[in-house]
Amino acid sequence: MQKRFTLLLALACSILVAQMKDYFPVDLTKAANVGFADEIADDGKGGWTDQGAQNDLRCFEPKVLPAGSIAFHPIDPAQNEGRACIALGRTWKRTASPIIPVEKAGQYLYLLHANAWGSQAETEHGTILVTYADGTAEAIPVKNKVDVADWWESLQRSNAVVFWEGRNPSRKVSLYASQFILRRDDATQIQFCVNKSNSLWMIVAATFSPEDQPLRSMFPTTYHKLGDGWAQLDNIREIQKDSPLDFSYMLDAPAGKHGWLQVRPDGHFAFEKQPDKIVRFIGTNVCSASNFLTHEQSEQLAERLARIGYNALRFHHHDGPLAIRNQGPVIDPEKLDRMEYLFYALKKRGIYILTDVYASRPITPADKIPELRDTADLVGFKALYPVSQALRDNWKQFANNWFTHRNPYTGLTWLEDPALYSISLVNEDNLHAYWGQLPEARKIYLKAYPEWMAKHYPGEELGETDCFRNRRFFEFICSVQDSAIQELASYLKNDLGYKGLYTDLNMEDAIPFALSRDKMDIVDDHQYHDHPTFPVRNWDLPFKHHQQSSIANLGWEIPHRLLSPRIFGKPFSITEYKFCFSNRFRSEGGPVIGAYAALQGWDALHHFTFADNPKTLFGGGLIDSFTIGNDPLSHITDRITMFLLRRGDVSTAKQAYAYRIPTNYWQTDIPLTHPETFTRLGLIARVGTIVGDKECAATVLDHAQAEAKKPLPDPVVEGLRKQLLDKGIAQSVTGEIVMDSKHNVLIVDTPRAKCAVLTEGGIENAHFAVANADTPQSLCVFSLDESPIATSRKLLVFHLSDTSNANARFYGRNQESLEHRGVYPNLIRLAKLDVALNLDNTNPPTIQALKLDGTPYGTIPSTFQNGTLRFTADTNAFPGGVMVYLIER
Repeated sequence: MQKRFTLLLALACSILVAQMKDYFPVDLTKAANVGFADEIADDGKGGWTDQGAQNDLRCFEPKVLPAGSIAFHPIDPAQNEGRACIALGRTWKRTASPIIPVEKAGQYLYLLHANAWGSQAETEHGTILVTYADGTAEAIPVKNKVDVADWWESLQRSNAVVFWEGRNPSRKVSLYASQFILRRDDATQIQFCVNKSNSLWMIVAATFSPEDQPLRSMFPTTYHKLGDGWAQLDNIREIQKDSPLDFSYMLDAPAGKHGWLQVRPDGHFAFEKQPDKIVRFIGTNVCSASNFLTHEQSEQLAERLARIGYNALRFHHHDGPLAIRNQGPVIDPEKLDRMEYLFYALKKRGIYILTDVYASRPITPADKIPELRDTADLVGFKALYPVSQALRDNWKQFANNWFTHRNPYTGLTWLEDPALYSISLVNEDNLHAYWGQLPEARKIYLKAYPEWMAKHYPGEELGETDCFRNRRFFEFICSVQDSAIQELASYLKNDLGYKGLYTDLNMEDAIPFALSRDKMDIVDDHQYHDHPTFPVRNWDLPFKHHQQSSIANLGWEIPHRLLSPRIFGKPFSITEYKFCFSNRFRSEGGPVIGAYAALQGWDALHHFTFADNPKTLFGGGLIDSFTIGNDPLSHITDRITMFLLRRGDVSTAKQAYAYRIPTNYWQTDIPLTHPETFTRLGLIARVGTIVGDKECAATVLDHAQAEAKKPLPDPVVEGLRKQLLDKGIAQSVTGEIVMDSKHNVLIVDTPRAKCAVLTEGGIENAHFAVANADTPQSLCVFSLDESPIATSRKLLVFHLSDTSNANARFYGRNQESLEHRGVYPNLIRLAKLDVALNLDNTNPPTIQALKLDGTPYGTIPSTFQNGTLRFTADTNAFPGGVMVYLIER
């Protein structure tokens, strides 16, 4: 049998090679300087990026890789003294490869390569120097994010196709295929040079061909088609009152009846009249025109949100329409009336409000900002306001005009109403991202920086004006912004008398932000899983997605990038997060963020965004990157977070570990980011930051402990961390959550909640089992009463796969490029899962499949023997698609 298989394999390979046209692999064996494996991080030895065994490329198998009419021939390091690729730049202190002879060439050169620590911009990353037979030469530029991309990104670029993907212990990793057209076809030698010594370029293979092999032809165009792995999904938006999907019973109406929201000594939310009861929020956002509905529409929206179970709503991207265009910070009375009625409709149903003073209001000549030549968009505002007193005064006037207005429907001004629980000063304004993007602002910063340096660090060189390469410049930027934030916060609280809570700097996880966030009432952050990127034009198709699973990458990007920024002793909220369409693993979103938010004891989750216009709210719309109202998968996952976090079905870890940031942080050599090993500890126990010498209930780790170079004081947690680092399995210290990145599995098992997330095969433990999965999907079971699942008389089951639109069009090996969103109807991915659930051996249960409005489709066949309930969850069990089941007995 083995011999026959070998012969068949050889025959298949010979046929494949015969189909290829001529191509000429380049011999890189002598030029290769590193291997794919690296044992010890940052020791200047070993291979790949020198980041250690947790983050190398040993998962890559060096074999011939066909690519249409050509092929790549990687080097086997075992046959080349451990050397397998050319690595140039930052880590290996080598900016140019040796000159590489070319035996036979063509006009087309193809590289299999990637980079690391590249620029965020489309800059020239490297150069290919080509010498021709007549002695002439050509220098071919290699642009970052065009011709090459980061090996952690897995994103298609215009001349960089994701060609190979694998997983190391840290995450999914990639190599790219790129095409370069030469001036001639008689190259005799080539040389690779990296232009940025602080970045890294890794070249694994090179091949010449006389024929054009378009990169696009390497992979197919695919469609989401009805009947081809997809069923029609009847997207019913209104939930029937008192149905199993009516979660309005979880609200405590009206909002504000328990007084102002305050911060408890342990850093959690509580109302002033109920100081002993921790409050958690599960909410969403409305954007743009969805803030300005008719009164009838406001009532309809408020009722819909209440039945979903949201107890908070963020008004966002409202400030542009709220201001009268070209009249400065003047409020439009009609728009304000509409927003105030929406406030009233939400408040009376028990839904709290939060908002931003500034999100995206254009600044025009009518605002009379002397530093501004013309109109500034949101980028311009965020760049300029820290250095423009006129713009800060403009912000204050807008806040005054808005917040001091008396709502005719509530009888209170905005600032008097405890239903307004939080105000963000300026949305996503972390200055390091914006300071240089408005020419007028850039000049001010470049002039002020030398003056600041002369005052604080006399005699030192200025260095680069790059925050992540020059700590002095980063300190300067942070100090300017901190001063501006304190001025705006003081105006809001002291001048206007606001009694509620405020926040700012709600994006990114760099350590220095903690110094300012520590002065705020709430630490707030935003994070997206597989946020689209835009290779052609911002916010226009095609959209690029990395199509990675959060679980397979140990929670990257959610919850990983949200774990360390939390500051112990302060509430932590996420006012924007999303597992974005068209990522095919989106069904894992609710269990992932809900379980880990609960383990961490976070205080608020706001799913972005419910809608951005009335048509989407009331007329329907296609499933898109962000809109929850169009996508049942998104708002059903919020039911999961309501159980796991808000109801408390997953326990908060008692063990907590802090990374201390001294108040003189800028005078230390503490890195700009938390150690990866510390952040990852958040999959096991609570983690966060502490600023200065404040007392902290958490165990403060020294740097060696945080970096896993020294054991943790608790041997149990240390054992769990070792398992995580060695095997890629994260088990929470509570024992309720297990994330297995190797098998792409997440299990949540508590008395009132059972969740299984997987891509294939099955999962089995002492309380439940699922089997025969063949596509990414999640199954979550919740008790609908106070009883454990085993004894509960009523259980709600969510079975989630993927959702899409008919004929949505994609390109790429894993559908990385969304080229057309498709048309109606909405679709649901066909998915089946055999379920076995252990219950007390009492009355036999009945199972009803539910429509999205909470009414029954019909009964699902099941068996109940010896205390085990067995049934098959099937997204196509009834026409219209099934995502929810009710079990009763």
